Amino acid sequence: MTNWAHLREWRDTPLEDAYREAQYLQTKLELAGNDIISVMRGVSSEGHTADALRGSLYVLANETDVAETALTALMHALNTAAESVEQIALEVGATDARIAANSLTIDDAGNVEIQEWLRKAIGSVNVSTDIPAQTSYLAGIQLMYGQAKRAQAFVQATVDRLLQEAQETRDRLKSSLAEVVSICTNKRVSAEASGSSTTTIVSRHDVEQWGSYGPAEVRAIWDSLGEEQRRQILSSFPDIIGNLPGIPFAVRKEANDQNLQDFIEKSYSAHPDLEAELQRIQDEAKAESGTAWSRHGVISYTEEQAQEIRRLEDIREKRKAAEYLLESGGAVKFDPDNDSVIAVNGDLKTTPDHVISYVPGTSTDFGSFSSDITLLPEAIVAQLQRLDESAVVFTIKDGPWSTWAGEGANSSPNEMRERGERVYDLQRLIQLEDYGDQTQTSVIGHSAGVTKLSAAEALGMVVDESISLGGSYLVDDWVENPNTDYAHIQYKNDFINLLDPYTRTPHNRPEFANITLEPHIINGAIKGHIRVAQGPETNQNGVDAILEEISN
Repeated sequence: MTNWAHLREWRDTPLEDAYREAQYLQTKLELAGNDIISVMRGVSSEGHTADALRGSLYVLANETDVAETALTALMHALNTAAESVEQIALEVGATDARIAANSLTIDDAGNVEIQEWLRKAIGSVNVSTDIPAQTSYLAGIQLMYGQAKRAQAFVQATVDRLLQEAQETRDRLKSSLAEVVSICTNKRVSAEASGSSTTTIVSRHDVEQWGSYGPAEVRAIWDSLGEEQRRQILSSFPDIIGNLPGIPFAVRKEANDQNLQDFIEKSYSAHPDLEAELQRIQDEAKAESGTAWSRHGVISYTEEQAQEIRRLEDIREKRKAAEYLLESGGAVKFDPDNDSVIAVNGDLKTTPDHVISYVPGTSTDFGSFSSDITLLPEAIVAQLQRLDESAVVFTIKDGPWSTWAGEGANSSPNEMRERGERVYDLQRLIQLEDYGDQTQTSVIGHSAGVTKLSAAEALGMVVDESISLGGSYLVDDWVENPNTDYAHIQYKNDFINLLDPYTRTPHNRPEFANITLEPHIINGAIKGHIRVAQGPETNQNGVDAILEEISN
């Protein structure tokens, strides 16, 4: 049974025996080619699984398709387990830091308690005293105990979840190894492995099937392909792999360059003159409005006309966004049918010094990606480059984003949590890129984007730096990760500060270093709130403050 002490060891040596055995087997299968018998003579570990693998693979001397099927299954299992182990290790580190910072303890079984001294101290709070020093001490104890109590609930839930996930990871890996034994013993050949030369043409059906796999399994399949196969898939099926989690970001961006071009061409083919179509509807409505138009300038649209106008305006908005994205950094997700886009700025083909996720705020829509929303990320990448540091910035709007009311309402924690989950998913895909320990991971949120970031952290997202730009409230179950640096940047008199008396915000929390831009100037409350997320032409001070936070 997995316990917390075991999970702590995963941070340093995350590969248990079964995992090491599977990795070793994968390496040997790849190196040995047809000589499968010699492969298993090198298996040195003991145990039922190792014996079964050793015995079953003896029979595969010339069964290359069977061996390829076994290898494919192993790669799926290893990548999936590795992704889980990496995330668990990150969260164990963050959880231990939260335990230390919030006067908590945890035993090997994973039971989280408030430290004994604080439990005893809180008992003295009801003691009456008129001595100022004692009154201040007791108030401090109350504050610490309240913080510990809040953190205890979050940490215990996190520990329980991690222990469960670790057990499931182990069980899944053991099950996968048993499946490899079965493949070898029964000489089963999968369609995926049959004829799986690295030059074999890959069909559309094959690639479509990848959508049923998790990201780590998709990456395992992609890594197993030959370079010729990868080029063939990229050329033939960009519409599938451009948005497929697990495909390397550099490949997704290249695929979406094709998808963006195709979208633009189809849009112009279907609507060569959108403005003329819109004008025609307006002219018809004017004529039908009669005296209301002629006397008062009021146009009355029918419901059908209003719907058609909205449809055409949506096409125009998405076309402009596609044109801008194609001319600028591109996108690792472009799904206009589902209102989803993840733009990218920076070089995806090299390992960056910084990888940053930018989560924009309320009212961000597809049209925002036609210029203004990416001005800040573009400036961050360009100005870091002048400091001799490289960066990649992902700007995410994965589905309908933040609104003032209804679906996506920024006042609804549940709506924000739902969108925070998509931010967390993006961060998991960033981890799959394996940038390495030298790459700093940062997240930046504007306004309600910060609420989404706090929700993503509550789900398990772990980053080095978290920056609020005029950030809104933090979800109730957010607890600071002491291993993360937090900063809040705003212009003076930001209207978002009106939330401070009612809820936790980056502006009123000590975990966030507060940076006020132009402190001697009274910016308009709304104007300053919008400005802090703009590009350098109007917001160079904001860009400088961000660079100060994340630069090495």
